[in-house]
Amino acid sequence: MSHERASSEDLRARVMAEAARSPSPTRAQHRRRSLVSTFLALVAIVGVFFLTGGGIVPGNRPAQLIAFSSGIALFVSMALTMFASVRGSRSMLGPSTRSLYLVCVLTAPLLGVAALLAASMWPSVSAVPATGKSDMSCAALTLVQGIAPLLALIVPRRGTDPVHPAVTGAALGTTAGAWAAAMAYLRCTHPSPFHGMLAHIAPVFVLALLGAVLGARMLRVRR
Repeated sequence: MSHERASSEDLRARVMAEAARSPSPTRAQHRRRSLVSTFLALVAIVGVFFLTGGGIVPGNRPAQLIAFSSGIALFVSMALTMFASVRGSRSMLGPSTRSLYLVCVLTAPLLGVAALLAASMWPSVSAVPATGKSDMSCAALTLVQGIAPLLALIVPRRGTDPVHPAVTGAALGTTAGAWAAAMAYLRCTHPSPFHGMLAHIAPVFVLALLGAVLGARMLRVRR
């Protein structure tokens, strides 16, 4: 019994020593980190948008179509960003696993429904197809525009998720993808729903996968 008690006390001492070497952040520090991450992501989104896309390019699209498509994507993006920052600042463990899965599963389909709805409301301009080259180049640009906000969302949160770092990373990647889709609707002149699905919405899944990989490596708590 004395040997077991000594081993237990030794284990407790080692755990306490490790905790002292790597203290957990306070709630205020966690809230500040979440807000800094959100601010950096917004700066990255705006900066990359103007550096890579040159601003809003209407082309032959009516202003109402641009406002509808980009407005829905912007609303979804802002809602996801607020969810990540506000819920993350309230709880040291962040949003629940179920909530994060819902973000990953529902965001892209919601954006897809919006693209189809826009095509039904403006059929004449939406019926004009884009070329395969335009599909690929626009998809690549959407990915590029999503990487910067993804890094801005993940890097300040590194080492903060002891529960579900990969799922959190995937949700942050989805958030960055939604922002990239919103920027694409502002600068892309092709309103075809097929083009939107391939070049603006499919990259959301790619960024979610990238976010999961980065989250598993960067967000997990180091032992």
